[in-house]
Amino acid sequence: MFYILLRSFFVAFFFAVSGCAFPSFPPLMPAVKDLSSLPPGKTIIFGKIELIPPLSKGAQRIKGSRLQAYENKAALLTSSSTLVKANEDYRYRLSLSSSANQFFMLKEPVYDRYDKMIEIMFGETFYVMAEDKPFYVVASEVYMNDARWFGRVFLPSGYKVDIKSGDEAVYVGTIRYYRNEFMDIVSVDVVDEYEAEKAAIMVKFGNKIRVRKALVSAKSK
Repeated sequence: MFYILLRSFFVAFFFAVSGCAFPSFPPLMPAVKDLSSLPPGKTIIFGKIELIPPLSKGAQRIKGSRLQAYENKAALLTSSSTLVKANEDYRYRLSLSSSANQFFMLKEPVYDRYDKMIEIMFGETFYVMAEDKPFYVVASEVYMNDARWFGRVFLPSGYKVDIKSGDEAVYVGTIRYYRNEFMDIVSVDVVDEYEAEKAAIMVKFGNKIRVRKALVSAKSK
């Protein structure tokens, strides 16, 4: 914990002396509140992302900043194509079987190459609206402090969300990231909680909603 706070102090100091603003994010995929807000050609994707063990209180130094809304959240960056020009300096294209700690970044991130961003609260089921066609999660980030270049932890990504035309709701699974005390991601699992999540979405949106399971794939180390 001390090491994480020390690193956070370093990057916050760097940001303070640099005087740089944080870059703009891609448009958000909106959360879905009810089926009346789901127009034709759109699909609900739902599932969960977990970080094991969870972030401790105060681990993220973003209170009072423009990133405060990302406390205990992952930010997923998406593209409609696997040909997105990912910056290899960040190793954005990580398979779910990878392990990586990329807390220190030496170049400014570029977000305009991505189509959308999805905000996901760790440990809670998300319901977001997407086009009824496949897309790819090419990067996932956790913001540890309000710095322009530093202060981000990358979660291994590089997976397809397999939406088909006409899908009303697609369950993608629970992506479970295991970390050590230095925020290194040491392994990843995709857990199938379909029956419980199907029951929950029918309570939330009604039992006539058409649900399909399309788990993202991962191999744990």
